[in-house]
Amino acid sequence: MKATISKNEHFRHLVGHGIDNVVVRYVLADSWYANAANMRFVKEQAHTDFVMALKENRKVALSLEDKQAGRYQPIKEMTPEGGVCIVWIEQLNFPLLITRQVFKNGDGTCGILYLGSSDLKLNAA
Repeated sequence: MKATISKNEHFRHLVGHGIDNVVVRYVLADSWYANAANMRFVKEQAHTDFVMALKENRKVALSLEDKQAGRYQPIKEMTPEGGVCIVWIEQLNFPLLITRQVFKNGDGTCGILYLGSSDLKLNAA
């Protein structure tokens, strides 16, 4: 009988296998894989950076002091459009750089994309 693995275990297996075979600057992932365990794996075990889409209700702290005091807020309440800011997620021991991109869909509606990266040297562009 074949054992099933979770989508996150599968993600970490694919990233680990890919890192062993090619040099990559970033692991890119959508919000389905943007959890703390996967972020830690990419940064600490695969030794590379990531860019991941984040859900708007993801809670972040604006400083290490806020994180230590348990002061979190959803990223949709604080992320500047077109700019970047450094935030802390509760389950991570390293900060993330996040940005918000607003775009117009083909049907005229607006969409918002929140991106988080472990590379603090990036800019919004």
